Amino acid sequence: MALLSSAVTLFTSLPPRVEGASDREPALLRGIRESWRDAGFSAVSVNTSLEHRLRPDLRRVIADSAMAAVVVDRPDAAAGRSVVDRDPLCTMSELLGAMHRHVPNGVVGIVNADIGRSRQLSAESIAAVVAGGRSFLGQRLDVKEIPHEDTVPDGIMDLHGADFVAFPSAVIPALVRILPPILRFGRPWWDHNLPLTLLLLGVAPRMVAQGSLWHVTHPQRWSMRSWERGGVVAARQFSAALSGLPPSQASQAWLRLYRGRFDPGGAINAGDRVVRRLLDASIFPGPLLRSRLGVLAGGNVALLLQSAAAE
Repeated sequence: MALLSSAVTLFTSLPPRVEGASDREPALLRGIRESWRDAGFSAVSVNTSLEHRLRPDLRRVIADSAMAAVVVDRPDAAAGRSVVDRDPLCTMSELLGAMHRHVPNGVVGIVNADIGRSRQLSAESIAAVVAGGRSFLGQRLDVKEIPHEDTVPDGIMDLHGADFVAFPSAVIPALVRILPPILRFGRPWWDHNLPLTLLLLGVAPRMVAQGSLWHVTHPQRWSMRSWERGGVVAARQFSAALSGLPPSQASQAWLRLYRGRFDPGGAINAGDRVVRRLLDASIFPGPLLRSRLGVLAGGNVALLLQSAAAE
């Protein structure tokens, strides 16, 4: 979805039907769309051509939600490709490329498709912060139903990552060169690596006010298996990219965090050495991997929050 105004363009990817959704989904989508529209935004959904082929009703659903559609071309086997990406979700490089083509300059952002906006957040406030050389990060409140516009949402804050990221479009080419190729929008870890990469590029974060974003709870759509495998590969790819950049306080802090849990040469005893070698060989012992990824995830969020507080 891209939310368009004269000041800010935000992007997301709207599925034709939320997995596990009930009959209230159309009303929920309308409520989400209206929450952004009331702040001066309009919506555009970004999806791959493969997703459109697999879901023939997708364009109709997007239109019924008063959104425009941006289609990222995804060649299939008939195009003579020896390796075909059969995952319908946009990679982050595909999504960011579409964003940059749509808005080469100016303020852009990404928001998860199931996130609504409360009255504290406006396009003007986002644009002012990003125009000053900052990024804008938002964490959601999990609520039971769409909150009334004239009330402060009552819910539980999700502290695991970002659901909303705004930044200058001009930085996108550099983002694509650094971000782990494995990342996809709608799968775990993009919401950590995107703001971390912005930070490393000198675009320090600022947090939106608590309660500015809301999310009506629904069944979990990601699997622990994808979180585990994607997390290890993304961290390995991110480490390789950072190692080739000029060092900074943020990059050195992250690399120390990563190497302290995953680098085969950093083992503290024989058992730890075995685990690190297994991970390095892409053999993932579940409980041991989850504990290390949990430390990494917590460090990611802590680094972002510390950077936001320091500005």
